[in-house]
Amino acid sequence: MMRSTFSVLFYLKKAKPLKNGEYPIYIRITVNGKRAEISSQCSIENKDWDNKKGLSKRKDKSARRLNESLTEIKHQLFQIKLDLEREDISPTSVNIKNRYLGKDKKEVKLLEYYKEHNEKLHLLVGKGIAQGTVQRHETSAKHVQEFMKQFYGKGDILLNQITPSFIQDYEVYLKSARNCAHNTTVKYIKNLSKIIRSALINGLMTENPFKEITFKLTEVDKPFLDNDELQRLMDLELNIDRLELVRDTFVFCCFTGLAFSDVKALTTEDIHLLGKQYWIKILRQKTKIMCNIPVLPHIQYLIDKYANTVERQDKSLIIPVFSNQKMNAYLKELADLANISKNLTTHVARHTFATTVTLANKVSMESVSKMLGHTNLNMTRKYARILDKTIADEMQNVSAIYS
Repeated sequence: MMRSTFSVLFYLKKAKPLKNGEYPIYIRITVNGKRAEISSQCSIENKDWDNKKGLSKRKDKSARRLNESLTEIKHQLFQIKLDLEREDISPTSVNIKNRYLGKDKKEVKLLEYYKEHNEKLHLLVGKGIAQGTVQRHETSAKHVQEFMKQFYGKGDILLNQITPSFIQDYEVYLKSARNCAHNTTVKYIKNLSKIIRSALINGLMTENPFKEITFKLTEVDKPFLDNDELQRLMDLELNIDRLELVRDTFVFCCFTGLAFSDVKALTTEDIHLLGKQYWIKILRQKTKIMCNIPVLPHIQYLIDKYANTVERQDKSLIIPVFSNQKMNAYLKELADLANISKNLTTHVARHTFATTVTLANKVSMESVSKMLGHTNLNMTRKYARILDKTIADEMQNVSAIYS
């Protein structure tokens, strides 16, 4: 902890004279040049006050009692400063004053507060909060903990000790030690900013360290599979059950546009027959928007393929999927086998549905947006790509006119 300058000064508040002609004695607490003032609840006549010593000049019994009271107050304030330092709390004029007046709150530490925040999130899973949100915040809290150990040699830090430089150091840690890309770094920092905002709302922090800091996501052209790559993946003959399940789950996402978390939770109750067409009707976990998706032939094949699994019998699950982490690891194996150079993740399937399966086949953006469960078309436009084949088809008319 940095060494701080500290002083206690007693002075007369001459702007507030009392009716009996005395002046109230005030206490000025100064820490690192910042002041806080409080009343000593004592008073004295101006002619009897020693400005230099901050005590009464008189030698009578009442003057001795006054001086003893002021000396005791000074001793208490110095003791409060020492107590704060022992508690690993940086003493300030304000928190010394508040503790003396009995108004101080127990200062809360960052990870302590983050843990409490995440425990509350756990209670809200399925009640407006997705399990993935909890997992993201738990991962974020873990990164913050490891960052503080590496950069500051501490296991935790008081909320009021978080400064803009702390946030900038955290950015450096994420990009260097964790090797996070810019957008991933921004997402982790935004998770931290939510905790800080909550602490500010609850009166646990006096200043917002994010006040002058802004982070912007970089636009990224996210990958998707073209028709040829998708077909190669579907045509793979696999002798390893885990890879076959991962491939089928990925293809299921490619032809439904569902996010991995939605496929993982998909049950037979979400499949409905309307007329002669089966539909998937599911409330998206992330946006809580209802998606209505026609069941294409290959999806029906996969639904039937896993009809006799234990998971279908016990929990009515359509596909017994792995965890997202395992899925992404095994997808890299499948990409190698299918000679696909792109970095396959579960979310690539959702982009493939939007781009290759639907928009490239002239499905309207409005329909695609509804199937993806987006709240507006601008979200869907991020998924939209203009394919070379689409440009070639559209330019054929131009070519015919001018030839």
